[in-house]
Amino acid sequence: MGDNEDPEVKTSYQYVVDLKQRVEETCELARNEQAEVQTRNQKYYNRKARERKLNVRDSVLLLLPTNSP
Repeated sequence: MGDNEDPEVKTSYQYVVDLKQRVEETCELARNEQAEVQTRNQKYYNRKARERKLNVRDSVLLLLPTNSP
């Protein structure tokens, strides 16, 4: 092995370092894609949403969470 070692063969340490870098890059890409999807979904949701103005003493329906199924 010595001096005739193939440059394509990586040490375990170099493999781990390269793998860590690829995982970090992949996570960054996933974060960016998630942000884009969130923005797109928000725009779609807001197209159908309408602003509601409530005044003091308006009657409203209040739904409270319960523990029953």
